[in-house]
Amino acid sequence: MDYSKIVLEGYCDENNREFLEQYFLREFKKAGKEHFFGANEFFSGCLKVTKGWQNELKQIIHKYKTLLYSELNNAETPETIKYYEQELKNIRPDEIDSYTVTMPLRSLTTGCTYQIGFNEINQINLAITKAYVKATDVDSSAPKDAPATLKQQMQAFLASIKDYTDVPPSQMERILRNRGVDGYRETWKGKPADAYRFMKWAGLSVKEFNECFTMPDGRKLAANDKARGSNAPITKILSDFTSLRDNLAKQIEKV
Repeated sequence: MDYSKIVLEGYCDENNREFLEQYFLREFKKAGKEHFFGANEFFSGCLKVTKGWQNELKQIIHKYKTLLYSELNNAETPETIKYYEQELKNIRPDEIDSYTVTMPLRSLTTGCTYQIGFNEINQINLAITKAYVKATDVDSSAPKDAPATLKQQMQAFLASIKDYTDVPPSQMERILRNRGVDGYRETWKGKPADAYRFMKWAGLSVKEFNECFTMPDGRKLAANDKARGSNAPITKILSDFTSLRDNLAKQIEKV
């Protein structure tokens, strides 16, 4: 089974990309009918492809960090030293959701080249996970050998809310599980109304939110920032990841 081709065409084809979950479910049914593949075998094979892509991106980041350290060692002016030190700080220890880097992928059918990064890979992983759940008709956290892990769900969630906040996985786990952060507050980039929506979804009080996040204008979230209406884009995102929030309360897994 050419899993690379399956995943690649799922991402490169515009229509497939728009309905990615349905695409993987359709490809699984085809593989089951023609080659007698089971759900675990098929979806695990797809996830191995995206894991390989993630490893390639990590290598790009590693090479970039090596270059930065080399330039920092050779820097002579305070301004240059400060620049390279800040560039290194921008690369968080977890790396995956911390640095915007892409690599080219070439479609096997159209010949077009597409740029893909960690956020796009996380979205693909989420679609594979959802398709697996539908294919097996079980909860995503039930079977021990299921490809849907809490870590993958967390990565997909963080990719989905990247326009609102950039929070590393370990910090978001603490926020959702313990209603707190470790050491420093994260930055909320979105509107106060969306911050309020996130606060209610995460089960935080206004005080707890302000202990976890700082607002872009320096002010604190207030009770009168209460969101009105239910059609905001973040509402749909949060609804899609309710199971992640609930699983954190009952499942302990290193993220």
